[in-house]
Amino acid sequence: MGVSVESVSRYECGKLALSLEMIALVSDRLGVPIEMLVGEGPVGLSPDETELLEGWRRLDVRGQRAVLEVIRWGGEALDDRVGIRRDVVQ
Repeated sequence: MGVSVESVSRYECGKLALSLEMIALVSDRLGVPIEMLVGEGPVGLSPDETELLEGWRRLDVRGQRAVLEVIRWGGEALDDRVGIRRDVVQ
């Protein structure tokens, strides 16, 4: 891409801003939409996933454990509906 290691380091540390031209080039080289590089929230997550992650980070340890229990319960309930047995190696 014609960028020095020093420049990349400065971009990563926020000491140097990427030009729109460079953002477009990076987007093209990585094969991802520009929005994915400059959009809000974590890259590659849907708005719902971003909301879940942000909510998770606001929870204390007890709240996080409770959420994990619900997720695990939901996964097991879904497995039961489609006939997947977790006690059998597949």
